Amino acid sequence: MPPTTKLTAAKTTQSVPIRLRDDYQQLKIVLVGCGGNGSHMAEAIARVGSLLTQQGQKVDLLFIDPDHVEKGNIPRQNFSEAEIGLNKAQTLALRYSAKWGVTIKAIPASFESNMLHYYSELTILLGCVDNPAGRAALAQCLEQNNQERSPRVWWLDLGNGLDTGQVVLGSANQVERLKTAFYLSSVCTITPSAACIHPELVTEQSSQLKTKTVGEQSCAQLAMTNAQMPAVNQMTAAIGAAMLTKLLVTCDLKYWASYFDLSTGKQVSYATSPAAIEDALVNVKRTAS
Repeated sequence: MPPTTKLTAAKTTQSVPIRLRDDYQQLKIVLVGCGGNGSHMAEAIARVGSLLTQQGQKVDLLFIDPDHVEKGNIPRQNFSEAEIGLNKAQTLALRYSAKWGVTIKAIPASFESNMLHYYSELTILLGCVDNPAGRAALAQCLEQNNQERSPRVWWLDLGNGLDTGQVVLGSANQVERLKTAFYLSSVCTITPSAACIHPELVTEQSSQLKTKTVGEQSCAQLAMTNAQMPAVNQMTAAIGAAMLTKLLVTCDLKYWASYFDLSTGKQVSYATSPAAIEDALVNVKRTAS
């Protein structure tokens, strides 16, 4: 479920591209959660992996999810009747490995931060989970960036509600880490994570289901009761796919967070500029108070 966010105009002046570190031996792209958003995001990851491989980069693709396809997942999740009973991560890995000619590994288990070893790698985590424990594990992976000016791990978080959604690309959980984001004026090297600007997403207290009302159901429950707009997952994944492609392939991503509301048609993005990041942090403080 997304945070409560008013779609107000965000400052977009003086935006610069996000620049990733280049002193790595291998790029690892990890999809965590292969349900509503993840199943639609999976092909974009395979496509990006194929494009980068053609450019001569060494890319490791990994899908992680413990769940199996159920009848209630269809048609909103990107699975078919013939795949009911199969593990989601393994199913998507097999499908898109064959389609795009890339190797995709799969782990049919819940994600834990100690699953991954980074060292000489640059890792992009695609978080498509709808529970605080999953997001907390993803946020934990960014902690190794604390002593580095150029992060080795980035987290692209995708989330949605009834007809709203957000995609946030971040590498820092603490506001103080953002002080060096623009140490080179021509690029941005650090952005705030979903845990930094929406801390409620990683706390159990704000996400526990206490009743069966629509407003408090999980994304999976909303889908099964037909409460979610059918296109909301595709929209969230489309924004995530665009951000991933611009970050890794064309290397010209100039915004780090995007919010949309399908009921009004509004979409707001925060640019990679000091003013826009400060604007986002101020809005979070205002909402918290």
